[in-house]
Amino acid sequence: SLIFVLYSNCCISQDYWELVNSPDSVNIFDIAVDPEGRIFLACPYSTGNLTGIFRSEDNCETWQRKAAGMDTSYSPHTNSIAVDDNGILVAGCNDQIYRSIDSGENWAEVYSNGYGYGVAAFGYDSIFLMGSAILYGIVRSGDNGLTWKQVLNYEDFEPIYEESTTGICFGPDGNIYACSRTFVGGYGSVYISEDLGLTWSVFFNNESSQFRSIGFDQNGKLLVGTFGGLYRFDFQLENWEFHAYNMVPVEMLMIGDSSIYLACDEESGGVGGVVFSNDIGETYEILNSGMEYPDANNFAIDGVGRILVSGTGHRLFRSYDTLITNIKDPGSIQNQSPFTCYPNPVDDFLYIKSTI
Repeated sequence: SLIFVLYSNCCISQDYWELVNSPDSVNIFDIAVDPEGRIFLACPYSTGNLTGIFRSEDNCETWQRKAAGMDTSYSPHTNSIAVDDNGILVAGCNDQIYRSIDSGENWAEVYSNGYGYGVAAFGYDSIFLMGSAILYGIVRSGDNGLTWKQVLNYEDFEPIYEESTTGICFGPDGNIYACSRTFVGGYGSVYISEDLGLTWSVFFNNESSQFRSIGFDQNGKLLVGTFGGLYRFDFQLENWEFHAYNMVPVEMLMIGDSSIYLACDEESGGVGGVVFSNDIGETYEILNSGMEYPDANNFAIDGVGRILVSGTGHRLFRSYDTLITNIKDPGSIQNQSPFTCYPNPVDDFLYIKSTI
């Protein structure tokens, strides 16, 4: 089993993180960076400025609010944001999904059902997924965010609890995974889609856990964050292991061959801030040097390969060093094939198999 070791970071001569400029008096719920390096923040609640999407084109030096086309009668509660390889943006609000094809200058409503779209994800060439709160599940777009339909309804699974989607990941095995939690009674589950997000089934639940984040490590094992540690699934051995640790990982970031970063919510219990492993999860250390009131919620990689992480309130931090040179999302399938496909995008899904 894994051995979790908590190291002190007092030996670090330079702070790992630097506090960078962020929009004034807003809370940051999600971060996205487009192929041109523009940084976008989804900010649903405010103590000063109006909420919405904020954009920086100069690596966080300045920010502009971008909400043209959004319903601002009560301020758009933008909970999540994702971007595809072509720079198309989708933003999840309380009961609406918006889309922008001009780097956030203008937004068009493309879906208006569900509740609390707090998770947005992109992968596999043209697929966007949005996870909502309170039973509604997951909605999917297979045409770069233009049209949407519900694909996962938590009411289809017994027993029925008010599950909220907390994480979505596009796996290296061609399957898509999601996790959930409840806020009143019951428990969450891990779900799997083996047909590119069209249908879903329960992959794992132990009738007790609440799940907060999901991702794959560099060995191809599935990691699921929960209260008090991590579950890890070994596909070769077909077994789950639970590794207790004093943290609640709410987002994961894997870099290079062995580095794992976990954003941990202090308010949920345990260590707050960033927890880091450089050996694919065999050992972990707290990596909060330079952070104020350590608490971490979301990760992104900026246009030059540094980590962005949002913290408590309106704080935004950045790693001092460049940690990655190839910043394209590994979940994206690149168009390098010597053939064309019609229609494009195809209806529903297309399987392409190859051997080397």
